[in-house]
Amino acid sequence: MQLGIDSGFTIAGLIGAIAGTAGSKKSRIAKIGSILMGMGFSMYTTPLASELIGITNEQSKLGIAVVIGYLGIQGIQKLIISKLGKNEDI
Repeated sequence: MQLGIDSGFTIAGLIGAIAGTAGSKKSRIAKIGSILMGMGFSMYTTPLASELIGITNEQSKLGIAVVIGYLGIQGIQKLIISKLGKNEDI
């Protein structure tokens, strides 16, 4: 891990982001942008989302990274906002 980048989260996020753009009617440039954003977003938000959900197992965290890459920014934003709204301690 360097610069806060976990290679497992990066690869898992990439896989999720590619799956998230499959079948999309976006342009090739838009798809590449979506893939890079999903991958980057999963690298840095997987630890936060895992903590909010209460997941400590490393294998499960990789699964969360795939889901974050797949859902992209809007999907994980809804998850975090709903969790923060329900838990006064965070």
